[in-house]
Amino acid sequence: MPPFGIFRSEFEIVAGGFASSGDAAAAVLVVAVTVAFFGLSIATNRMLFTPRAAAVPERAATLVAAGDHPGSAARPGVPGTGVPEPTLTRGEPSAWMVVPVVAGLAALVMLGVHPPAELTGLLARAVHQLSGGA
Repeated sequence: MPPFGIFRSEFEIVAGGFASSGDAAAAVLVVAVTVAFFGLSIATNRMLFTPRAAAVPERAATLVAAGDHPGSAARPGVPGTGVPEPTLTRGEPSAWMVVPVVAGLAALVMLGVHPPAELTGLLARAVHQLSGGA
């Protein structure tokens, strides 16, 4: 997240893209970074500001998930409804939350095993420039 080092490098990449003929690629990077920033912000806010669920035994959590609410009047729940508060479950709330991670790992493995020639040339030029070559 801004203003840390990785943000500065992204800013320099975008500035270089707009300075050269890579306007479309720079615009795509700006959109992708914005979406990632909002995703990180939303996830952080959910972790920090979502109230903890009340401690409910495992059997009661199973009954609540199944829609069966025996003895709900005896347990604290949603006021005025007689339905217990929902409990947090383990795992991801949706399989779609796992898809981007798997896609990113697949791209990482693919680029690590068989990098495109353009990427290899770009990295070679960067190494040459950073090592003091002209």
